[in-house]
Amino acid sequence: MKNFLQILAFALLPIAVSAQHLEAGILLGGANYIGDLSNNSGNLYLKETKPAAGIFVRQNFNHLFAARLGFNWARVSGQDANVRNDDFVHDRNLSFRSSILEFALIGEFNILGYQPYGLARPFSPYVFAGIAGSKFNPKARYLGNWEELQPLGTEGQGMAGFDSPYKRFAFAIPFGVGVKYAPHRPHQPRT
Repeated sequence: MKNFLQILAFALLPIAVSAQHLEAGILLGGANYIGDLSNNSGNLYLKETKPAAGIFVRQNFNHLFAARLGFNWARVSGQDANVRNDDFVHDRNLSFRSSILEFALIGEFNILGYQPYGLARPFSPYVFAGIAGSKFNPKARYLGNWEELQPLGTEGQGMAGFDSPYKRFAFAIPFGVGVKYAPHRPHQPRT
């Protein structure tokens, strides 16, 4: 499970509501695991796709800068039974599943400026970066029960150079690019 945190999470249904410069929304989608317990360790195995969901709040400070606070949940899993071209791995018969909880604080910079209110600037590519923390706890089914793997030392704890258990919390630096587009003018309350 060296690559446990290599997760592909994608949003299938973003729904956002706006009120002046504050936005809130939900994300629904799927998550997948790529690692030593996935099909061929380098390919996305779609049968292992599990649910993912999240909520966020975004404060637009002006047409260039925004900050987003979000909470996401995902389930990931992997199993040697998915491997078809390696008898040793298939016969090893290891598997796991884990829920992942993530909190993130992200800054956004709208390259062209973004003002969907009144459609002054309804389109802008943007870049983002921030900090995130994730909590996870991999488990495997053993004799009909889901057993936590970290206390068992499944990553070699107790061997030379691996004296302490792995942490079940990790920090990340999310970053990337995106595009914002407002397809219509949001409702403006009358004053």
